[in-house]
Amino acid sequence: MSVKRHEAFTLIELLVVISIIALLVAILLPALGSAQAAGRAALCLSNTRQWNLAFQGFSIDHKDRPFDYNSTAVYYVPLRDYNSGIETIAHCPAIQRNFTNSAATVGTATHAWQYQNYSGGYAFNGYWYGIEGPDAGGSGYANQPVSKFPFPDAWFVKLGNASFPAQTPVFADSLWVDAWPTDTAIVPVNTQTPEGADTTINNFINGGRSDWSMSRLFIARHSGSGINISFADGSARFTRLRDLWDLRWSRVFQPQGPVTAP
Repeated sequence: MSVKRHEAFTLIELLVVISIIALLVAILLPALGSAQAAGRAALCLSNTRQWNLAFQGFSIDHKDRPFDYNSTAVYYVPLRDYNSGIETIAHCPAIQRNFTNSAATVGTATHAWQYQNYSGGYAFNGYWYGIEGPDAGGSGYANQPVSKFPFPDAWFVKLGNASFPAQTPVFADSLWVDAWPTDTAIVPVNTQTPEGADTTINNFINGGRSDWSMSRLFIARHSGSGINISFADGSARFTRLRDLWDLRWSRVFQPQGPVTAP
């Protein structure tokens, strides 16, 4: 009788231990997931800062003039010589790389963009493209960037021309290779695949189309519904989507204050 009672207590104790372990796992798993997400976000922030340093290094070497816009090349090309690990900083660790045979594939909040043989997770602020600087592709010609704002009045032209460098983005999390946001841009509803983003590869403001110029950046890539951005003063920080309209994207961009956003 005592043996059976002992076996019963042993079984109960085992079940209690199992229950405690299960409870601890249930408690710790979300914390572990949050820690991993925070680590990916921190590495992503470092990537945006590294791209910015490479851009500034290039510009300084060319009399403070950034590389011109070239539709046949991306910012990889002129910046390769300014970061030996450029391939490792091309993608935010929070996204998946889905290289296809397509010449151009718009990304999402969780997937990389692709343009020809290049793939990445960040956009270059198009208002930093030079208007008479070195050609990005080395082909001897450059194209005029497209924007609702007048060219070249809205462009910074030279390194140091940003009146508010701590509020002027250079690189940011994005679903496309570059962006030219305007202060009248519509606020998308979808933060995974923003409206208008899949139709803005070329002349995104042309022929009377709606102004979806902020869509390339309007992705909830990190916890807190925001993206990582590096700025002209060399800093980098997490920025909520609602605050994107309160930055100084170009020389004529008028901050709108926080907008109603997810």
